Amino acid sequence: LYKILGITTGQYATEADIKKAYKKAAFKWHPDRHSRKGEEAKKEAEDKFKQIADAFELLTDTQRKALYDQGYDREEIESKMEEEKQRQEYSQRRGGRGGYGF
Repeated sequence: LYKILGITTGQYATEADIKKAYKKAAFKWHPDRHSRKGEEAKKEAEDKFKQIADAFELLTDTQRKALYDQGYDREEIESKMEEEKQRQEYSQRRGGRGGYGF
């Protein structure tokens, strides 16, 4: 994902680094900039633009970025995020009743 955004520092990239790289890559690969180059070029730009947006979305979420930096893939990250969400919801339900059901 770092490579998609053109970031060479990898997991050491700051949020500012990621945002700057995203803006640069999104500008370069925005489909409107490639619309006059033919359908194939426009399709390639659309695909790259989607990859860039996906990379940016994941890397700007601190929890997801931490899991990605630990070596988890997208599917594993989303699974872990869902597990944590369920754990928190369960904890809140239990906490709201004092843990004793009243």
